Amino acid sequence: MIKTRFTEIYGVPLPIASAGMAFVATVPLTRAVSAAGGLGVLGASGMPPELMREAVRELSRAGKPFGVNIIPRFNGIEHIELCAQEAVPGGVFGGDDVPKEWIQRLQGADAKVWIQVGS
Repeated sequence: MIKTRFTEIYGVPLPIASAGMAFVATVPLTRAVSAAGGLGVLGASGMPPELMREAVRELSRAGKPFGVNIIPRFNGIEHIELCAQEAVPGGVFGGDDVPKEWIQRLQGADAKVWIQVGS
């Protein structure tokens, strides 16, 4: 186990997070990264809420920390509410400006929130 602020905050043995790549970072990849000791991140952009809920519940049953990646132009407030209701440990936003209310809602549900900056 490598001890860093990241590992302490997320309760993982390795300071590694996977990218929440839409259509690629599905449940199997997210679960595998989390099982290997990192923080798996589900690529939820473009997922209808009912499919996202199923994926989040499946990942939650594994008992390992994970996050959900949301790109605001492809997701709505219903995705944020779902993450809050299902107690998702982390929310990762990328690609767009994020409504302040979305960040506040996740933080109010004790989720850690990141903003991913790509180039």
